[in-house]
Amino acid sequence: MADRLCPPGQLLTELVAGDLTLRGSLMRRYGGCDVAQRRVFRLLGLLPSENGHIGDIAPWMLGALLGEPASGHSAASGLVAAGLLEPDPANGGAHRLSAPVSELARELLAGEQPAEVAGAQRRLRDRGRHEIHGKQSFSGPT
Repeated sequence: MADRLCPPGQLLTELVAGDLTLRGSLMRRYGGCDVAQRRVFRLLGLLPSENGHIGDIAPWMLGALLGEPASGHSAASGLVAAGLLEPDPANGGAHRLSAPVSELARELLAGEQPAEVAGAQRRLRDRGRHEIHGKQSFSGPT
């Protein structure tokens, strides 16, 4: 609904109720996360969005972004508990970021060091290739 009210890129600025702001609420949730969860949240801003939402986020992606493959599930659980990441039950254990949360992740990503961003992109790309090849090897001959 929020994406129908405000154009993308303006959700956090425009959605205000009295002295309450969506940005403030989301930043409090973000601030309650541990260091690794905040880092991976920012790096989720690298993922492509559709209609402002970032979807199809698998735990392996979180682990790849962090450079710690085994930490993907715990990072996802922490972000879900904080209310920043939503389970997507229709998509086999994947997660999604709503449009306003995606916008915040992209804003915070802008403050990351270029080397950190490049490293996360490389790790995600390499792990994605591994995931694709792994699924192809299990599918058998066609």
